[in-house]
Amino acid sequence: MGSSSTLQTTISNPGTSDLVINGITSSSGEFIFTPNTFPDTITAGGSQIFDVTFTPTVTGLLSGTLTITHNASGSPTVYSVQGTGVAAGFSISPASLSFGNVVLGSSSTLQATISNPGTSDLVINGITSSSGEFIFTPNTFPDTITAGGSQIFDVTFTPTVTGLLAGTLTITHNASGSPTVYSVQGTGVAAGFSISPASLSFGNVVLGSSSTLQATISNPGTSDLVISGISSSATQFTFSPNVFPVTITAGGSQVFDVTFTPTVTGLLSGTLTITHNAAGSPTVYSMHRTGVQDSVSVQCKFIKRSIRKQFNTADNDK
Repeated sequence: MGSSSTLQTTISNPGTSDLVINGITSSSGEFIFTPNTFPDTITAGGSQIFDVTFTPTVTGLLSGTLTITHNASGSPTVYSVQGTGVAAGFSISPASLSFGNVVLGSSSTLQATISNPGTSDLVINGITSSSGEFIFTPNTFPDTITAGGSQIFDVTFTPTVTGLLAGTLTITHNASGSPTVYSVQGTGVAAGFSISPASLSFGNVVLGSSSTLQATISNPGTSDLVISGISSSATQFTFSPNVFPVTITAGGSQVFDVTFTPTVTGLLSGTLTITHNAAGSPTVYSMHRTGVQDSVSVQCKFIKRSIRKQFNTADNDK
């Protein structure tokens, strides 16, 4: 159905005078013939080819006749024609696709199955998407699905903005009801990242001891924040917990302990590089501190120098 088939029939004149075809009528609009300009004269010994085209409008066996009126004996001649109308079918499942929440920068793929419940080939001529966020594969057309068969299409949603995104796939085919408009939707969500305080300052820390401060990472976004790793620029700065990935749900937070253990005196600055799935990753977090010596040790060294100086200035009197 929706297509046509053409066959040819030849009328010949085996007589000794002109054969005049005065007209041809069809019993059914599904069967038409060309040429259809009459009268049509076929000279003695000649012939004329007529094209007969069958265009079914319903399924099943269709029989018809062509009634040919002419000037030869036996007119009119009734000529039998028949054909079977078959139809491609189209169905798609599920009825629509809903991807739910998908984090920006990632993708989600669902499947839609197009089936052919008809009695002839279903030809998918093309599929177009209303939005670049929704793409489909395979995308090579035409794609033929035999009677009773089916074809799985992958539909991938890659959000570029947050919020609900609705789209359609327009499927053009040779079955009734073409084109079919298929609904798809998904929600783009984003993880958020913030850290407080803005940086860490440990102040003066005595060599051989440690100082621990806390930094809080929060997720103000609408999807899970995943901390995939934290690295320190200096071994004097360590952090815990340090087992990754760490997932912080939307609206949640995670406290990290950052410990400074100086090994030398003087000001030392460092950074923590925090890798995550939110915008702006990685985040570089600043820290600084001053390592100092224990005051008792300093006083002992001063006393030792004073005693040594006194011995050196005595007149060799031990």
